[in-house]
Amino acid sequence: MQKLSADNPALLKLVLALNGVAADSRAESLEFALDGEVWAAARVNPASPLRYVERDGAELISGLGAEIGVRRAAPPAYAARRNARGIELGKIAAMCGTYATVILRGGCSLASAGRTCALCRGRELTEAAGEVWPIEEVVDALRAAFDEGDAEFVHVVLGHFAADDGGVRELVPYLDAIHRHFDTIVAVTMHPPADHRAIDFAYASGVDAVCYSLEAPDAETMRARFPGRASFIGFDRYLDALRHATSVFPSGAIWSELMLDLGTPAALETVAAKLAAMGVIPLFGVSAPGAAALDSEQAAGIATKTFEAVNRANISLNWIRDISTSFTPLDARQLLADAPQLPMLHHLGSSRLGAMTTRSLARMRRRLRVRRVRASFDSSQL
Repeated sequence: MQKLSADNPALLKLVLALNGVAADSRAESLEFALDGEVWAAARVNPASPLRYVERDGAELISGLGAEIGVRRAAPPAYAARRNARGIELGKIAAMCGTYATVILRGGCSLASAGRTCALCRGRELTEAAGEVWPIEEVVDALRAAFDEGDAEFVHVVLGHFAADDGGVRELVPYLDAIHRHFDTIVAVTMHPPADHRAIDFAYASGVDAVCYSLEAPDAETMRARFPGRASFIGFDRYLDALRHATSVFPSGAIWSELMLDLGTPAALETVAAKLAAMGVIPLFGVSAPGAAALDSEQAAGIATKTFEAVNRANISLNWIRDISTSFTPLDARQLLADAPQLPMLHHLGSSRLGAMTTRSLARMRRRLRVRRVRASFDSSQL
């Protein structure tokens, strides 16, 4: 196992995800920009062996025999401003890496939203669903995020919508507004729809990347950890929806998050390899820092094997840049001493000009592939 060092920011990101970070902060989590354009999020955990300190003008993470200079991503100024209803803009669109993240109906993602929805926990009858922010308030909050220069992409995280389309119909007006006001890529994390036509419709309506997060590595673990999700959605619907999405979305734009502390290494490696073989990129998170049964060496082993599986499947890595809340195959590549070279297109995509090119190509691909999907979906009455 490689030691923590400034030369290996990906390993620091992984250890921060597993353990969190101790800090004199009232925030629930901190976000860091590490060397190599690696973004890392860490929940504040007083028991963590890593500690964030500021000393003589320097920002450091110390612990485990290392002391590494970092840059904390300060909360953006816009986040504390309030709209006409008195809602802080940061509650509507929060920055994670370079993603302005909008959570609707409470969201459902341990990595991105920090929670699973009441349906997944079997409490949908006793817990109120989260806010569905008005479209104009979402646009205003996103405009503040883009104007301040922090945001490059938009990530929408949906909670549970009681419909066979998983909430796609409610999502479409937001997609229309976002694409009308901003030149950006929109990624969406949501429950998988029961009807696969909703996946076609989501892509046709402007979803650029989609994430159906298993979080659990197998059906048994899903039943134990997320009883409502297992009963009302089921493990197989996730796999079926992900498989269908690979026939619709471009390579690299279909993701599924897995929690490193919700399965054995063997189970996680098995499901990650299966997802990669389907054309899906597995992302790794942790449900609670410090609770992980895995140590960093085990976690790094799972992550690097997953990178190798993704590489064998020839899945594009252009779409998973700047994600702070999950450990990606692109991060895992940095843990390998003899990692294969990335294609030139990836290096172009990491620049602002390259990102503009990616957005233009995405729009062109959508125009070429979409054929009367919206009319078909409207007539289905889903």
